[in-house]
Amino acid sequence: MVKGIKASGKMSVGRFEKEFEDVFGVRIEVKVKKRLADNNATLASLRPKDYSGAKSADFKVFGNMLVRNVKKNITKTFGVKVDLYHGGRIAPNNITLSDLRLGKVKKEKAVKATTETSGKDKTAEVAKPALTEKQIAKFKKREKEDVYLDIMFIVDDGISLAEDIYEAGDEDWARKIYSDAEKDEDLTVDDCCSLATSICNTIEDKNWARKLYVRAEGISEDQYDYVDVVDGVLDYLNDKKWGKTLCEKLEQIADDLDAEDSVDIFGVLGNAACVYFDDKDWARDLYKKAEKAVSDVDETQQLAEFVASDEFFGDKDWARDLYKKAVELVEEPDDYEDLADSIEDEDYLGDEEWAEEIRKKA
Repeated sequence: MVKGIKASGKMSVGRFEKEFEDVFGVRIEVKVKKRLADNNATLASLRPKDYSGAKSADFKVFGNMLVRNVKKNITKTFGVKVDLYHGGRIAPNNITLSDLRLGKVKKEKAVKATTETSGKDKTAEVAKPALTEKQIAKFKKREKEDVYLDIMFIVDDGISLAEDIYEAGDEDWARKIYSDAEKDEDLTVDDCCSLATSICNTIEDKNWARKLYVRAEGISEDQYDYVDVVDGVLDYLNDKKWGKTLCEKLEQIADDLDAEDSVDIFGVLGNAACVYFDDKDWARDLYKKAEKAVSDVDETQQLAEFVASDEFFGDKDWARDLYKKAVELVEEPDDYEDLADSIEDEDYLGDEEWAEEIRKKA
């Protein structure tokens, strides 16, 4: 089934993200140079100067589209870059939108088959067939035209090609492309983390991924770089010792930032303290820092959701106080509707009566 939304350059980032999630059931975030875009900014204000697309466009997708292609189509249609999410981490590029929506994210192991040999059962992995000549020709063309350009290696396209080759059945070729990408001396933090994530999702070589995350940490310069490394170390390596050290360093960085730049970081760290370290005391301290830093209704509502959710902190009373603060910060009628939706959501307060009162204010 085809689903779609209609958006124009005048649409705000916040509304675009909300409508996308409402229609497709997948969380999405618009980004500008790895940073979250301002929810109040319009899509048009974020478009590159050389954008030549339509000012208003319908965006439609199929459930069997890969995340990678969905992202490319959004960039082509609206001129902005996005990431799609599964839970708290960026979704892999080589999964369909339907599988992402259903939570089928973790790469399935090779199918096991039982064979009989000398009267005994043995379990063996079913090997994928060799690549066809047509597949080889197609992949080689992509190598030449998209990945290996003169002396440059295009990392994003290289990762995409390696994932497709691996899925087609040639792990050795995929490994070679990953290795060539790693040799680039100019890799950014984002490049290193993207490579590591892809390697974990395909060939599942955590030792190789660890080396890339170490490299990424070594060249990290700001809080956003460290967030990328923390996500990978905790989500893909499941290294809680290293992850906690990184989180503590990130907290120190956030302590020295102004409120506008630190509020999201404290919220993310509070979630990590709950989910990965089961440290509610630390989480409370981090959420308190976030509460001091919030300055608008969106930030306050998001913090209230973190605090209310049983997935994270699960303190409904504190969350209720935060929602009250958010109501006081409302500037636009649509804000009341968003708050009401959140307050009546069973994942947060589940308070339909209060939600209806807030809707009346709109």
